[in-house]
Amino acid sequence: MPLPDHLKGVAITGAGVTVLSLDAPLVRLIEADAVTTALWRGVLMALGFAALAAVQRRGRLWADVRAFGRYDLLAAMAFASGNLCFVIGAKLIPVANLLLFVACTPLATAGMARLLLGERLRPSTLIAILGAFAGIVVLVAGELRAEADLIGHLVGLGVTLSSGLFFTLLRRARSSNTGPVLVAAAAIVVLAMLPFAWAPVMPMASVPYMVLLGLVVIPVAFTLIAQGPRYLPAAEASLLMLLETVFGPVWAWLLLSELPSPAALFGGVLVLGSVAGHVYVGTRARPAVPG
Repeated sequence: MPLPDHLKGVAITGAGVTVLSLDAPLVRLIEADAVTTALWRGVLMALGFAALAAVQRRGRLWADVRAFGRYDLLAAMAFASGNLCFVIGAKLIPVANLLLFVACTPLATAGMARLLLGERLRPSTLIAILGAFAGIVVLVAGELRAEADLIGHLVGLGVTLSSGLFFTLLRRARSSNTGPVLVAAAAIVVLAMLPFAWAPVMPMASVPYMVLLGLVVIPVAFTLIAQGPRYLPAAEASLLMLLETVFGPVWAWLLLSELPSPAALFGGVLVLGSVAGHVYVGTRARPAVPG
């Protein structure tokens, strides 16, 4: 029996976010500057996205490329901007601080979807967003530095705005396949970094982490996540992105030996409770979203 569209969207997006939660810890493990990291990340992302698109679409890939429209291009630019901001932010500010900006994505998406798409928020969605955001505040409250780097936090704000715009534009484009959007976004990242990459040499110890990140984690995660807006309103799809802020510290504990604080654990419970409650309400009350 096929899954309802809403539950299908939740499952696909949730799986993508689970894989994506490896992103920040792997960036921290890579011992290279932000430009070098972003450049090689973009190159490998482009290869990974292209390979996945070729496997998924086979003989239809050229038709997808020909159907590439202006909203697809704008979505690719937004995705590229968010990725650049994420890498730079991960090098300038603590991961906990950066994840706070990632957690604000649903709020940015909700505002942009209201302005650009005319989507109305259900009360349960708004409550879930506010509840999850409260959990994120608890999660990072004890981790904020007394003297934060202004540039790093402005870059973090760029992650929020770019990610919100990406989700909204994807839903506006309603492409049958998002492979060309993701490949184009990775290419934009590479082109943007090339003028600044004077000696983009990756330390050998960091190569396995970069290969895992660029060829597996990012392509698989965003290929799944990009399908979410086909089945869910933009704000609801981005709401599930909050799970990265829960799973990210778990990977940081396993890979970097960073033990989560009691506040992090409590905040994670609030986030998971808000998302789980929202999913439960959505599967019981929401009709299928038109594709």
